[in-house]
Amino acid sequence: MVSPTFTRLLTAMILMVGLIPTARALSQLEASVDQNPVVAGQSFILEVVADDDIDSNELDTSALLRDFAVGQTRVSRSTQIINFDARRETRWTVMLIAREPGSATIPALDINGVRSQPITLTVLATDDPKVEAQSPLVYLETDLDTPTLWLGQPVKATVRLFLGADLQRGALNAPTADNALIRQLGQDRESSQIVNGRRYRIIERDYVIVPQTTGQLRLQPANFEGDVLVPTGRRDLFGRAQPRPMAIQGEPINLTIKPRPASYQGDWLAADLVTLSDSLDEQSEYQVGQPITRTLTLTAVGAVEESLAEISVVVPDALRIYPDKAQRQSGVQNGQLIARLEQTMAIVPAQPGTYILPEIKVPWWNARLGRQQWATLPAKTLTITGSAPAPVIEANLPDTAPQPQVVIEEVSRPGFWPWLTALFALLWLMTLAWGWRRGQRSANQPPESASTAPTTSSLKPLLKACQRNDVEATLALLPEWASEREGEPLSLAQIAERYPGLATHLQTLQRSQYSARTAAWSGKDLEQAIRTLGEKAKDAQDNALPPLNPPTRIKV
Repeated sequence: MVSPTFTRLLTAMILMVGLIPTARALSQLEASVDQNPVVAGQSFILEVVADDDIDSNELDTSALLRDFAVGQTRVSRSTQIINFDARRETRWTVMLIAREPGSATIPALDINGVRSQPITLTVLATDDPKVEAQSPLVYLETDLDTPTLWLGQPVKATVRLFLGADLQRGALNAPTADNALIRQLGQDRESSQIVNGRRYRIIERDYVIVPQTTGQLRLQPANFEGDVLVPTGRRDLFGRAQPRPMAIQGEPINLTIKPRPASYQGDWLAADLVTLSDSLDEQSEYQVGQPITRTLTLTAVGAVEESLAEISVVVPDALRIYPDKAQRQSGVQNGQLIARLEQTMAIVPAQPGTYILPEIKVPWWNARLGRQQWATLPAKTLTITGSAPAPVIEANLPDTAPQPQVVIEEVSRPGFWPWLTALFALLWLMTLAWGWRRGQRSANQPPESASTAPTTSSLKPLLKACQRNDVEATLALLPEWASEREGEPLSLAQIAERYPGLATHLQTLQRSQYSARTAAWSGKDLEQAIRTLGEKAKDAQDNALPPLNPPTRIKV
């Protein structure tokens, strides 16, 4: 049995369903713009309203691309019920930018056979007197240092965004080009200014443009796209102004790029001014083995860091040079582009004497005068005192296994001769027996491992220094070990020539000791290379054939 309460609820639901208004089909499509005339390069809003709930993809705006740049499109829907009559609405807000001054037409738009009315627009140029007399809400300005450049010479472009309304969100995009390097320089700057009675918030940004080809170069202008809060009759639930999408394009940038002159010599560098400085101390007298730190600084006004090539430095053979990686940087000082290269090196004298560091010349092209010049450092004289490392003198030691010497005396009587002959014969037989037994022991004895190979007195301390990563001890023990091994005095340079397998490790070791920017050194690789040399020497000894008959020399 159905309860009365359930019956009343069911009846109410049926009545409510009967009161729900039925949806109406699309019957009207309206298009309108927020301004006419419009300005070329400045955005305006096209609104398209359909009197039904329509899918957002139903509106096709491809017909607008002929005369306009189409920006972001927003879609909103609303439903109103008045006296049980439901009215649904779909609204498209399309941001457009007219490409060229003159007359332009927004064609009729079609959705499911329902068409809007076309709209004819008057497009004004930015320099039109009517436009200049007005104060636009948002606009861009671009300043260029110079429109004529040499290949690879940078130019600074300053873009200023003028905002006459509060900004809710936005993005300022850099100029673009296929044959130029473009990057932002420094941070944005903000200020305010009153122009034609309207106060603007100004956002200023610098870009550096480096052309990569010669001839005429046209860059697409900088542009801004975002939402600004414009006071209108439409407000949100809290009474705030509604955001309005807006896009602005600046003026295109045209550059003339001149090629590198055929008469130019050296690495190409186009700049307004180039200087070269040296940090070498005024002191001109140094000790043998004392590291001399030298920093060369190349500064170019009106250039970027990528255009600065490393400086070629030559020193006499008695001076060893250990260069660090060159450091580059660039920035803006007093409104000018400044690029700087710092090249630091350590010079270690190996022999006493007087040496001349040759003159250094860096070629560059004076972009203002149109001629080649050189940044020059004069030659410098260094006096090296002290003494070279003392060579290891090999002492003439007596033979460790002296041979027996026999003295034969002439006697008139043969009394001692038979006894002496018998003694020599016995000694000879004993020598043969000793040699045979020694050969048998050598054949039965297992070969020694690499760790028991013959070593020099300085080998173990050298290996321990490598294990401790002790740079100074390793540098001191290397010549001693090599000299003992070879039986003649050897320097570090001669060690690298005598043992090519150690050359790379020696260079890394010396760079860590003498370089101005020291880094942690690991002796593991050098230790392994030295042990490998010992293993090769032991293999050579094991492979040598012993003599068939031990030599026995008898001096008569």
